Amino acid sequence: TSAIHHHFADDLVHSCRVGATHWEATGGGESLPGPQPSFFFAPAQAQKRMGEWGAAGLQERIGQAWGGFLADTAGWIRVVHGSGRAAIEAAYRDTLEGRARPEEGHVLSPEASGA
Repeated sequence: TSAIHHHFADDLVHSCRVGATHWEATGGGESLPGPQPSFFFAPAQAQKRMGEWGAAGLQERIGQAWGGFLADTAGWIRVVHGSGRAAIEAAYRDTLEGRARPEEGHVLSPEASGA
């Protein structure tokens, strides 16, 4: 963030952090040139939109966006379902060790099938 702000300075129009997987490395307290960084937090945005559109309106828009996403990803992403500790651990280890396949999206459940 600091490098981007110092490079672009006043030419930077907007600065937004999304997610916080490395929150300890975000700095803080440093005076940055350009716009003050904001933080995007999905639950707060969902709450805001629910207030604007109502619960049904939010769900309708999410459904439309999801349908478009599925159409755009057809043919290049494959959903892989898994359940139980072994499946979860295997997906985690594959990701951790660089073996995860980019065309696979995992949907995992803690309950083993048939339990």
